[in-house]
Amino acid sequence: MNECLILLMGGNPLPNYIVAKYFLQLNPETSIFFICSKETRGYSNRIASCIDDEFRGFKKYYIQLESVQDSKYIIKDLESQLIENLDKFERINVNYTGGTKTMAVNVYSFLKEKLKYRAEFSYLSADDNYIRFEREPSNNKFLPKEVKVDLETLLKLHGYEFENNNEEVFIFEETLQVLKRIIEDEMIQEYMKWTEEFLCKYYKKEEYKPNRFEQFNSDFDEIQKEHFDNLEKYTWLRDLLVSIPDDNSLINKKSFELLNPLKENYTKKEIEKRYKRIVKFLNGVWLEEYVYSTVKNDDGILDLYKNREIKKSNSTIPFELDVLAINSYITILMSCTTDNRKHLCKLKGFEALHRVTEIGGDAGKAIIITFLDAEKAEKLQEDLNKTANLKENKLMVLGIEDLLEDTLKEKIEDFILN
Repeated sequence: MNECLILLMGGNPLPNYIVAKYFLQLNPETSIFFICSKETRGYSNRIASCIDDEFRGFKKYYIQLESVQDSKYIIKDLESQLIENLDKFERINVNYTGGTKTMAVNVYSFLKEKLKYRAEFSYLSADDNYIRFEREPSNNKFLPKEVKVDLETLLKLHGYEFENNNEEVFIFEETLQVLKRIIEDEMIQEYMKWTEEFLCKYYKKEEYKPNRFEQFNSDFDEIQKEHFDNLEKYTWLRDLLVSIPDDNSLINKKSFELLNPLKENYTKKEIEKRYKRIVKFLNGVWLEEYVYSTVKNDDGILDLYKNREIKKSNSTIPFELDVLAINSYITILMSCTTDNRKHLCKLKGFEALHRVTEIGGDAGKAIIITFLDAEKAEKLQEDLNKTANLKENKLMVLGIEDLLEDTLKEKIEDFILN
């Protein structure tokens, strides 16, 4: 059947892309009309480019309106640019999800009068993700079951790109397993105390080069004694330090003595290679890896990504996504922090909501994994929901009591899949 789809373009390209892909999956010969303004022509081009990656050579038309607010100009442009092009189509689908309210009202009423029963009207509900048809409601569909989108397409639609497309090889799997046992044994507060009072105090540097360790070298005997006191105090610390790969180790694994980078005569490059990545991991990146490994499964329901840097196509400033899940086309950003201060966790929450909307549109969701206690986590979720005027099931805040692997997996998967 000779068929076309008419889309109204607004500032959020994802719903129109989802609708276009759905119709093209049903009929790859479907032609698409983009009704846009000068300002939204770029979004139309992005959608067309993404569709063309999968449905090569599909037919597209652009109806550029002089004004999206003035009914007189909208009707004039539809008369002169659109109507004559519709004569050849047996079935005309009009989806009015996008565009301004003025556009939607005028396009709907104009085409309803002109096309009579030749057209079927539909919209994609942001509340429940159903596409709903006016004349044939039996065709209504839950689109997350029908359409999938990968991260690269999501980024392209919203004008983003990978800063670095090469995912760093994860080398601390054994260390992560020790951290899982620390969580299971309810020792995570002890671990955080060790990172704050010892690891960050002596090893966290703005730059990893020899002169940054001069004070470390001067106080080395005292630091070494403190280290052995910690080995006696924390039952898990030996296993943790032994689990670190040799090239990143903080200790001599035979004697358990700390290594002194100056006495070992490490070069700047050797110091950076040995300490920078492991200190960053132990000081918080481990939580991102833990969340990723907990949620990761092999059933193909979710596409999962971690530690990916992205940026606007016209920008040089990237930002990092901790853990990102895509359920069909619904994007869920998981932002991780080992902080237990409410005001900082709240900032993480606002940032996550902003970022997930930028790359995932209005359907995006956010999960904030924190070290807040249960009461503070609940209050923060209520606060964010109220302040940001969020719809139900848009945000979840988890705290330190949710970190047990089975609990974390159940809560995150329930939030994502239900």
